[in-house]
Amino acid sequence: MNSEMKDKLTDIIYSYRKAQLLYIAAKLGIADILLDGPLSSRDISKKTGTDEDTLYRVLRALASFGIFNEKENKFFESTVYSKLLASEHPSRLNKEIIMRMEEYNWKPWGELLYSVKTGKSAFKKIFGMNLFKYLSENLQASQTFNECMDIYSEVDADNIIRSYDFSVFDKIADIGGGYGKLLIKILKKYKKIKGVLFDMPTVIDEKKRNEKAIKNNERIELISGDFFKAVPSDCDLYILRRIIHDWNDRHALKILKNCYKASVKGSRILLIEQVISNGISCEKVMLNDIHMLVQTIEGRERTEEEYRILLNKAGYKLNKVEVNYIEGIK
Repeated sequence: MNSEMKDKLTDIIYSYRKAQLLYIAAKLGIADILLDGPLSSRDISKKTGTDEDTLYRVLRALASFGIFNEKENKFFESTVYSKLLASEHPSRLNKEIIMRMEEYNWKPWGELLYSVKTGKSAFKKIFGMNLFKYLSENLQASQTFNECMDIYSEVDADNIIRSYDFSVFDKIADIGGGYGKLLIKILKKYKKIKGVLFDMPTVIDEKKRNEKAIKNNERIELISGDFFKAVPSDCDLYILRRIIHDWNDRHALKILKNCYKASVKGSRILLIEQVISNGISCEKVMLNDIHMLVQTIEGRERTEEEYRILLNKAGYKLNKVEVNYIEGIK
């Protein structure tokens, strides 16, 4: 038993090494390169523009835990795991690995002790700005980030559409909605609803450039802006998916109050968030809570009571709480 416990802790200690190796495989597109069959490390290094000997050592390390399979003469081939990393795989795990291992996600965890001692954002300590300012100034990072948010939006959309009735609304606004995957799915099911997609100018401009994504969605209006200043008015539902957990109570309250000011009486606000259940420790939620600590402006995952207090201060009445969403009414 002691040996098993030690092995578990050791795996945790060294897990960052495997994560970085996966990042190299994803960033260099090695899984795509091997889809057509085995290749030597020399050929792979030529295709990826890397040092031959160093790449071989990385491939050998990846093969040691099953990502690739090493054959004779330094040849490597795909495995069931590497096929999941291919850029066209439906899971799109490739994009998630790249995003999670880029410096703006990775480095703040190295300063967790700073956040624990001060309660402040490690991200801001490292980069001198908050995450969203960073993304607005780094377009490639912004694109990768929003592509991943779209992946998460799709999962959230499937879950929320099954559990929430949108049929009572005429016009809904997705605040901080990224490329609009959630809104598009809602409008695809509910044919009479009109939608507003609202996000930072860099995100909306990118969305507008992608004509294929918007030409079949005439019911979606694209508006850019800053939700700390104002949000689109006269909608009867405001959706904030994974927005409030990015901010401390002061900033979160500002966003909620702006939604309240813009909305009509009787309108609803839908916060798509992971709600912490008192007395229940969920590893995924708790780890994400710490991620909010180091990467955002003192953001956090919250309990039902914490969301109730925030909504009440903004003027809303808490109307309904589920494990993956909170609804308030004006």
